[in-house]
This record gives sequence, structure tokens and C-alpha cells, in this order.
Amino acid sequence: KVRARTEELRKAMTQLEKSHALLKNSYISSVKIFSNLIEMREGSIPGYSRKVADIAYKLAGKLGLNNEAAQNVMLAGLLLGIGKIGLPDSIIQKPYSALTTSEKERFNRHPIIGEGALMALEPLHEAAKYIRSHLEHYDGRGYPERLKGEGIPLGARILAIVNDYESIKRDRKSVV
Repeated sequence: KVRARTEELRKAMTQLEKSHALLKNSYISSVKIFSNLIEMREGSIPGYSRKVADIAYKLAGKLGLNNEAAQNVMLAGLLLGIGKIGLPDSIIQKPYSALTTSEKERFNRHPIIGEGALMALEPLHEAAKYIRSHLEHYDGRGYPERLKGEGIPLGARILAIVNDYESIKRDRKSVV
């Protein structure tokens, strides 16, 4: 009886593991769809968020973050621009340097808006924190909170580096 029951439990556990993997894959696919929608709204280069997310995930692993933390960095990379969805086209389509002071103030709130949008989903809480802080600068001159140094979450620092790197690469290609 013990062997039979153990076998039943093993089969049930195997089925639960398969169901969990399927649910996780569906969840990741949904986030990727949202990422594509964000890119369409922003007018970004298709696949930009996915590229940032992939590189950030790999960098997080190289820096010794565990798989869950690295996955949070990846999810934040995919959803990095979510706070810009509510911004008008007149702000999104202008270079940052051409924005008026009031437009810059509105634009600079997008990391806070992005965090707020994701906080309703418990599995995205950590990613939301990274999104909020990805425009902070190590010297304290970033936004929205002027965090500095180690006060900036590591995931946000990773995203900032990868996002800047990909932006520079993109800008160089458009010039060349």
C-alpha cells in the first residue's frame, strides 16, 4: 500500500510540475506580448526590449544573481517602457533635450507610473522596483528619487547599463 501510494504521489507531483511549467511559460509569453505592445506605443525599434531583457538576464547571471533575481531583471527589461504608455505622442516623439521643463517633469515620472502599473501583480513586484530605479545615476543625479551608489537596486543598475549600451549601439547604426 505504501509503494502504491508513493507512486500515486510521484505521478501527482510530476503532473503538478508539468502544470507549473506550462503556467510559467504562459506567464512569460504574456509579458512578452505586453512588451511588444509597449514598443508599438513608444515607437521603439521592434525587439529592442527583448534585446535589453536578454542581455540584462545574462549579465545578471554573470554577476552571480540567482535564477529568480536574474529573471526579475529580464522581466523588468521587457516591461521597461510601461510607464510611457500614458504619455502623449507629443512628448514621446521628441528628443529629451527638446522637451520643455514641464514636459520633462511629466516624462521623468514614467518610472514611477511603470512601477505602479505592475504592483498589482505580486510576481512582478521586484521587477517593478527595478523599473522605478533604472534611471537613477550612480552619482545621485538621476530620477525619480536621486538615489545614488549602492542605494540603487542592483537589478536597476544592470538595466541602466544594458539600456544605455543598446541605445548607443542603435544611435551609432542610424548615423553610420
